[in-house]
Amino acid sequence: MELSSFNAYTVTTMPRPENEPGEVRKRVGRNIKTARVAGGWTADQCAEIVGVSRATWFAWENGSRSPDIDRLDAVAAAVGVTAAEIVK
Repeated sequence: MELSSFNAYTVTTMPRPENEPGEVRKRVGRNIKTARVAGGWTADQCAEIVGVSRATWFAWENGSRSPDIDRLDAVAAAVGVTAAEIVK
């Protein structure tokens, strides 16, 4: 695309790298792990509280998967933060 073909709409609607799905998953995972470690919880404890396997919990923390929206509050509660803090 030539520079002359860009306009205000194009620039504001172009995907930002930090908002790509993979980057969002990684950011959510970092936030989950940071909160868990700060609270002194093990991944096994948090997985048990939320009712998921250890493998699922680690997949969330390493960003290969994200918790479903219906589990987000439980994940946040397990690590002692709000859902908003996890997805920020």
